[in-house]
Amino acid sequence: MVWTADRRLPEPIDALLRGEEVTQARLACSCGREHSVGLRRIVHRPGALATLPQLLDGLGAGSVWVVADERTDEAAGRRVRTLLARTNRRVTASVLPAEPPPHPDEPALGRLLLDLPEPGVVLVAVGAGTITDLARFVASRLRVPMVAVPTAASVDGFTSSVAAMIVDGVRVTYSSSPPVAVVADPEVYVRAPARLTASGWAELAGKWTTLADWVLSAGLNDEYLCPVAVGMVEAAAEPIRQAVSTNGQERGAVAWRSPEAVQALMDGLLRVGVAMLMMGNSRPASGSEHHLAHYWEMRDLLEGRQPSLHGERVGVASALVQRIYRTLLATQPSSWPEPAPVDVADHERWVRQGFGRVAATLLEEQRAWADGPWRLFGRGRQDLAARRAQIERRWDRVVASVQPYLLDPERLAAALHDAGAPSSWRAIGLAPELVATSLVAAPEVRPRYTVLHLMRELGMVGPDPGAPGDWVSRWMEAGNR
Repeated sequence: MVWTADRRLPEPIDALLRGEEVTQARLACSCGREHSVGLRRIVHRPGALATLPQLLDGLGAGSVWVVADERTDEAAGRRVRTLLARTNRRVTASVLPAEPPPHPDEPALGRLLLDLPEPGVVLVAVGAGTITDLARFVASRLRVPMVAVPTAASVDGFTSSVAAMIVDGVRVTYSSSPPVAVVADPEVYVRAPARLTASGWAELAGKWTTLADWVLSAGLNDEYLCPVAVGMVEAAAEPIRQAVSTNGQERGAVAWRSPEAVQALMDGLLRVGVAMLMMGNSRPASGSEHHLAHYWEMRDLLEGRQPSLHGERVGVASALVQRIYRTLLATQPSSWPEPAPVDVADHERWVRQGFGRVAATLLEEQRAWADGPWRLFGRGRQDLAARRAQIERRWDRVVASVQPYLLDPERLAAALHDAGAPSSWRAIGLAPELVATSLVAAPEVRPRYTVLHLMRELGMVGPDPGAPGDWVSRWMEAGNR
């Protein structure tokens, strides 16, 4: 099993996390594969913002395009522009409105393209999740370098090589170029609104269900898993496990928000981002909790509601998924219902029911997915029986391998509450019908196997989001106390 494999960081990754410049394009890993990391530098220390002009000198940047929104511009964008203007560079800026809050969608992208500067510019993204995703997508398509300047420790995507965009109401992840550098200054991000910092802690809480899903799929489906990347995410999310541990001490809100704690949070989020870079995708950082969070966001936007923060949704979803894991892993194959085939026509019918007007986009995207264990429809009885036999043969080993990533759901909810984040689905304004539907519909959001797929395969829920069943009701009631 992978758990005894060498988890030592490759030297270039270790150097990158220490703040050194790394120019090595590919690196050998103890997992037996080579990884590509396009990020050259992480400057994470007090006063980091002042290093930005010198860093841009190293990139040969003659002109700079600063992208922000009105809030992040006030937090750091104006100072960035002032710093760069003193170096006789041509500096242009795009500042998106703060209200309504921008999303990484077509209107925001179109607004940036109206400000498109001259070729050869270096793009500096000053903000958090939305601004970074937009800037990364644009920089990748223009083939220009990007530098990320975080203004809040709220997301793990600052170093990512993917951009999570909203297209026709559907969350679509696009392959993009990572930033060449991240300049994270605690003097900037520790002053972010407390809600954003709490959202970052909730984002980090979701890493335990993410890892459980990755390990689950490795055990059931032989999905490739890099133990080095797993170890990096474990280390990043360790403060959450310590807070949830029955042997740990309770932490008050002040402890979660102290400058030292917020710097540790940012360090963890950046570490997770580097793990994603190593893998070339978001598998180390995104599992069933993100699928649920994305589905809730889609439905909110579709129905005209302002979604809660990304990390808030992830934290609530992670507590719910932890309950699902506890229930499923306590079962034995003899208690599993007989799986029922779902034909393609029925699948498309309930996708349209569960996703509304965005269903057409999602169904079109699904047609591009290769067949795999995430495909929960169009499988005959013989195929289902063979799959069930495979799960049964591997069940005991899979249960043992997933156990290290399970946290007590009630204590996790308490830790989220102490950190200032919502801890139940009702606290973020979700209707019970929507949550019940999401547990059935969310597996259709990504071609990535998670515990949501497993509970469908084991017959814990039916394929119809209109009839989720008693298991779902039980998990929801437990998660709303």
